[in-house]
Amino acid sequence: MCMDIVLAFLLSIHCAPTTVITPSNATFFLNGVVYVRPDMMKPGVLVHELYHACQYEKAGNQSAKSWGEWQQREYDAKIAEILFNEKHDGDEIEVWYGVVSD
Repeated sequence: MCMDIVLAFLLSIHCAPTTVITPSNATFFLNGVVYVRPDMMKPGVLVHELYHACQYEKAGNQSAKSWGEWQQREYDAKIAEILFNEKHDGDEIEVWYGVVSD
């Protein structure tokens, strides 16, 4: 399996991120870029962070405006991650750094 599985899953939940994935010393999403620590390049983690990219894009490229909105975005991304992991538990998925686009 490959990154296509991650993107196909996201599309199945109405998320088609257009973002860049880049190595970093921490894992997070910020202003259109997914930063991933090399040891965290796991499919479920990518689903979580790429879901944040969709949230950002759906909000007009705006970060969360309040603590409550941030918490809701985090909760929703975690649900996407959990659903992905339940569906693909034990599957071997190759992931990579690069540009994600439609």
